[in-house]
Amino acid sequence: MSEAHNNENASATAETAIKYGADALKAGFDKAVQNYDAALGFNKGNMEAVLKAAAIASDGAEIIHNELYAYSKQ
Repeated sequence: MSEAHNNENASATAETAIKYGADALKAGFDKAVQNYDAALGFNKGNMEAVLKAAAIASDGAEIIHNELYAYSKQ
């Protein structure tokens, strides 16, 4: 009888461990997905800023080029 009782306890303990393990895995996965989404949003903002800065720099280079061209025509 003692052996049957130990088997039931072991089975219950294993089921509890699996349940808590699955819950922890799900919670960790959900948290990782949220952090990944936040990182993507942050990187998207950075890329937009880089592209905007590059556009401004290219406009400035074009203005300088036009000024040099106009000066060389004189």
